[in-house]
Amino acid sequence: MKKLALLTISAALLTSAAQAATNQTIPDRGTVNVNGAKVFFKAEGQGEPLLMIHGYPLNGELFKKNRNLAGYRVVTVDLPGFGKSTLAPGQPVSIENYASTMLGFMDALGLQKTTAAGMR
Repeated sequence: MKKLALLTISAALLTSAAQAATNQTIPDRGTVNVNGAKVFFKAEGQGEPLLMIHGYPLNGELFKKNRNLAGYRVVTVDLPGFGKSTLAPGQPVSIENYASTMLGFMDALGLQKTTAAGMR
C-alpha cells in the first residue's frame, strides 16, 4: 500500500520539464512555513526549476553536487523533521504529509510547475 501511495504521489509531483514564470525569483536559500512546518531549502543555477527531494533519513545536502546543473534552477529541500527543517506540532511523519508539504512549498515559492527528482 505504501509503494502504491508513493507512486501516486510521485506521479502527482512529477511533471514534464516546464518553463518557469519569467518574473519568478527563487532565493539562494531560506525557510518557508508550510502548515506550521518550517521547510529549509537551498537553490543554485539558472533556468527551469528542478525540485530535488531526499529520502529517509537524509536531507537536501544529499544533492549538493547536483545543484549546479546547466539549464536548471536546482532547489534542494530538507523535508520536515530532517536537516534544518522542523515538523509542525502533531504533524505526522508520512509520505502523504511530505507530498502535501512539497505542494505547499511549491506554492510558497510561486512554483506553478516544476520537474521533481529524488530518491527514497
